[in-house]
Amino acid sequence: KGGFYMKLKRLSKILLLASILSLMIGCANTEKVDVEEKYKVGLVLSVGGVNDESFNQSAWEGALRAEEEYENVEVTYLESNGEADYTPNIETLIDMDMDLIVGVGFQVADSVKEAAETYPNQAFAMIDSSYDKGEEIPNNVRPILFNEEQAGYLTGLIAGKMTKTNTVAWIGGFDIPSCTPFYTGYEKGAKEANPNVKVLKQYINSFTDAAKGKVAAQQMIKEDSDVIFMATGGGNTGIIEAIKEANGVKGIGVDMPMSYLAKDYIITSALKNVGEGLKLTIKDYIEGNFNGGNEVKYDLSNGGVGYEVTDHLSEDLIKYVDSKINK
Repeated sequence: KGGFYMKLKRLSKILLLASILSLMIGCANTEKVDVEEKYKVGLVLSVGGVNDESFNQSAWEGALRAEEEYENVEVTYLESNGEADYTPNIETLIDMDMDLIVGVGFQVADSVKEAAETYPNQAFAMIDSSYDKGEEIPNNVRPILFNEEQAGYLTGLIAGKMTKTNTVAWIGGFDIPSCTPFYTGYEKGAKEANPNVKVLKQYINSFTDAAKGKVAAQQMIKEDSDVIFMATGGGNTGIIEAIKEANGVKGIGVDMPMSYLAKDYIITSALKNVGEGLKLTIKDYIEGNFNGGNEVKYDLSNGGVGYEVTDHLSEDLIKYVDSKINK
């Protein structure tokens, strides 16, 4: 299931290679011709850019690891300045004869779905989105999903143990399925670790606005929060600024290890290993195990999510969180 169109594509490549070899044999020219088959993977990034220090960056780094580990893979990406860029970017990658096209982020999902229907012989993956329940997933699409709730839960345990004011905060970009579950888990973990804790929540309705992130964080700090989970994409830079300007406030990063951005202030990060999920998807594709038409979910059981260990965490706290993972 889902492999027929890939076999057709491989067959066409094999025929092309055979033609090249025939020309080499029948030609007196002894110049070497590189006929190694390359699998081309193209990413359509969501708004925020490749260096968003969050979702897009994690996906691109995973693609680069795949290119490094699997010699027959070439990766590229196209950035998007807005929703209107998603479909044209997909069309551009199709024109570039990509073997696998990846929509990075829920924002790109509708464009991927439309393109998958128009180009049934083109392989697609969509990160952080899927089809509605009861709706059949096309054979040429693999939805890649993550359990954000579990990652949020682990960092909530840490926040609940480390708060001194018994008030912690969570700031998200949008109330959407790939963002809000971080809060759900964060709140559960914080209250499990500290029954007296209060968990504040706010959305800034943006994944790019650093100014909105900073204002939201300043408001949370005024309300006595001393640990702030940031899940606002590019807005996180503003949240970090507010944390640095405050007294005794710490931050929790998201998606990828973020402590390097402010090692004195970021105590941990809720890891969503987007890059690893994408790398494994590329591996499945080149090995003929793509299996379109099925969701692939990454969680604590397979290393798809986790938390960042930093010097801010005591050995006892790490043991406490790891014991929860083991359970």
